[in-house]
Amino acid sequence: MTSMSGTVRRYYCERKKKHGLHCEAIADANRKVLFYDISCTPTTHDYLAFKSTGLGYRIYRGDLPEPYYIIGDSAYVCGRSIVTPGDCDDFNYEHSRVRMAVECAFGEIVRRWGILWRPLEMKFNKRARFIGACIKLHNYCVDRRLEFATSRPWSGRAAPQRLEAYRRRRRSGSGWPARALCRAARPRTFL
Repeated sequence: MTSMSGTVRRYYCERKKKHGLHCEAIADANRKVLFYDISCTPTTHDYLAFKSTGLGYRIYRGDLPEPYYIIGDSAYVCGRSIVTPGDCDDFNYEHSRVRMAVECAFGEIVRRWGILWRPLEMKFNKRARFIGACIKLHNYCVDRRLEFATSRPWSGRAAPQRLEAYRRRRRSGSGWPARALCRAARPRTFL
């Protein structure tokens, strides 16, 4: 890309030597994304990117009702409505455990939609909307408890019997070729 427009150049991250997007997200314990924003450049600090959103502004202003709060990592500023890591190791351990839901949500989104396994090959101005669509589809799957493909070659109640039959055949030397099992065990993506 020899001649970049000014807009695309803003999304170039010198530290990583790549173009990118900055996605701020809030997820619940079920890994459903409740809020996301992809409007800031990748060089924007997490705290500033979140505070520039309408929700972030309201949370830092203290508009979140008293019994509720947001768990954030150390990139955010601790306040009345947002809790960040502290000095106690036990607290930080539990705090980290709760924060893992949002990391797992991103991992599931990437795993569920294979197009995210490699650099996106589309016009740059369509990438944020595309990622937003992936997040919405992920939420649709979470709401309906749709499972995504796993690497298990068999599923259901017959799986242990089939696996035992395969092992017996392998021991006797008349089993299925190992290649067939590897092909069947490859992760698949559906939807």
